[in-house]
Amino acid sequence: MLYKLTDIVVVKNEKGVEIVYSKYAKIESEKIFKLFFVENKKALRENDEGQFEFDYNGRVFKVVYVKLKNGNMMFSFQEISKFKEFEFYRNVLEFIKVVQEGYLEKLFSGKFTRKDWKFLLKNFVKSFPNVDSASLILKDKDGYFRYIAAYNHDMRGLKALKLRKEDFVPERFEKVTVIKLDEIVEEFHFSTKRREKIAEKLTKFGNLTRIKSLISIPIFVDNECIGFLVADSWEREDAFDRKVFEFIAGIVSNILSDVFQKTDIYEKSFV
Repeated sequence: MLYKLTDIVVVKNEKGVEIVYSKYAKIESEKIFKLFFVENKKALRENDEGQFEFDYNGRVFKVVYVKLKNGNMMFSFQEISKFKEFEFYRNVLEFIKVVQEGYLEKLFSGKFTRKDWKFLLKNFVKSFPNVDSASLILKDKDGYFRYIAAYNHDMRGLKALKLRKEDFVPERFEKVTVIKLDEIVEEFHFSTKRREKIAEKLTKFGNLTRIKSLISIPIFVDNECIGFLVADSWEREDAFDRKVFEFIAGIVSNILSDVFQKTDIYEKSFV
């Protein structure tokens, strides 16, 4: 009966790992379990039972484990990719609904203010899995890129930063861009005193050292990139690997670009 309810059953003991049942090839099953075990070793040691969601090559598994009386550990892997994809699209629709009901009228009536950005970013973060913080960066009249709003970052320190175009990865000005841990460090490496000060402020106020990956969503006005909406993941380096996330980010880019092109929100964002 257990085998009909799950996709992989694994027993781990002192001698090694036994694939008791799997709908996949043995080699692939062993790879899935090995990666899962390496990523969650600490949590598995601390608890005798529990469950996780685990991503493997674009597939999402619900993993349930329990420590048996003989000291062995049993693991059950059930693929829930289709359910998670449905859940993702449901969250997208809910976010679009929030934007339509709470912000579009304000945007096109001129009532939208800089303060509204924080609440929009909060809704964005809460709508998508593995997203922990977000920020809006726009180019000011002097050509500097400034933090306009942020959620789960400290704007008290970020608002004073003046970033130049060369401070960013060039691709960010052209398209939706996913940046991972090593690239984040490289983007703000300590090559100059100025860069060092920027990195210090981003670490103190922008969680720079906590971010494992980010997705940068460009905003265009008259075919020029005038800023970005940035979403960060503090836990997962693969948080934005799914093609569907980049697709949705592209839609968000188009919506924001249209709003900035047709309203006065660009100017008001600096007030």
